[in-house]
Amino acid sequence: KKQKGIGDVVNQYQFRALKKTGETIWVEILSNTILYEGKSAVLISIIEISEQKEVEEKLKESEEKYRLISENANDLISIVNAKWKFVYCNEAYERVLGYNPDELIGTSGFNLIHPEDRNIAYKDFKNSLDTGLGRNTTRFLCKDGTFKWMESFGRIIFDKDGKFRQSIGISRDITERKRAEQKLIESELKYKAAYNRAEFYKDIFTHDINNILSNIKSSIELSAMYLKDPNRMTDVEELYGVIREQFTKGASLVSNIRKLSQIDESVSLLNPVEINDVLKKEIDFILNSYQTRDIKIRTHIFEEGVLVNANDLLIDLFNNLLNNSIKYNESHVVEIDVKMSKEKKINTNYIRLEFLDNGIGIPDKRKETLFEKEYSKDIASKGLGIGLTLVKKIVESYRGEIWVEDRIKGDYSQGSNFIVLIPEA
Repeated sequence: KKQKGIGDVVNQYQFRALKKTGETIWVEILSNTILYEGKSAVLISIIEISEQKEVEEKLKESEEKYRLISENANDLISIVNAKWKFVYCNEAYERVLGYNPDELIGTSGFNLIHPEDRNIAYKDFKNSLDTGLGRNTTRFLCKDGTFKWMESFGRIIFDKDGKFRQSIGISRDITERKRAEQKLIESELKYKAAYNRAEFYKDIFTHDINNILSNIKSSIELSAMYLKDPNRMTDVEELYGVIREQFTKGASLVSNIRKLSQIDESVSLLNPVEINDVLKKEIDFILNSYQTRDIKIRTHIFEEGVLVNANDLLIDLFNNLLNNSIKYNESHVVEIDVKMSKEKKINTNYIRLEFLDNGIGIPDKRKETLFEKEYSKDIASKGLGIGLTLVKKIVESYRGEIWVEDRIKGDYSQGSNFIVLIPEA
């Protein structure tokens, strides 16, 4: 055909040939039409390509092997180009994320990453341009709109000029591992919180029982003195009444601690409480408890009943604030003003209570940590820290607020003003 000038002739082809020894080899034939001695002829070149065919076969087997591994792997395997668009995705993308690999080809790999995690992925990519390797943990978007945590490893492929050509990435689903880690963290926090609560309640009990025992001790000592004077028998009876009240208070302390332990878990203990009645009752109790001191407590409260969302611990709140105003007061006459008003903040109506005293006051630096439990370890002044920690805990359980200011602005030595906000019922 070549000699006749027919053009549709294969000029190059390969086939297996037998050597004289009987060995089979691969050969490649190249043919060209030429003029030889004035006549049309075909020049044929025969080249042995056995080694080349062997290399090609091994390469083909290798490609098939890695294709089989890639398509059946549980990990996501992908290749993105210099524009960070997918040029290859294995079948795992459909099994894990729900996407058919074909629908991802040509789309940006960043589109699959959670918006909050894209900055992490971008920084890792920039670093990998220097190191050639990348690793990060981000959330990938599933086709159903949910997200899965993926741990990704990448290798950068550079061209001959050292420019980024493509990146090969492997991503593994670690969602279950992340959930387990989160549960472990939550469990650790839970038990740590339980331990801290136990310590907190122990400190509260110690603080309050010391107050009760101190009042009983003082009453007994005064009674012993008054019993020697027949004219003071009325005072003795009143002191016995104080002792009985202190025993009652001690018995209720255990109940209050139990209720306080439920604060962190539920607000179902809250109910409408008439705040005026509770406040007046506690003021009477305080005055009876400190009969040897000259104490004046003035109230500026609403005449009509006022209901707040609280519980039995409200009286303990008042007890601590009033007790502190007396304990930390070196004035000959202890003066306490209790003011009540209404305040609205962020669509919530509050009852605002102010406890103003003429005590030793609180420096600004101390105000910053006054309500923290740890603060009580740094002061040796009769447990002020833990008492106010209890107060803050109770107020927060009511969804309220508490803070302290100077009674006379700018001069803490003139006394303190403890301000409490409790939501109206």
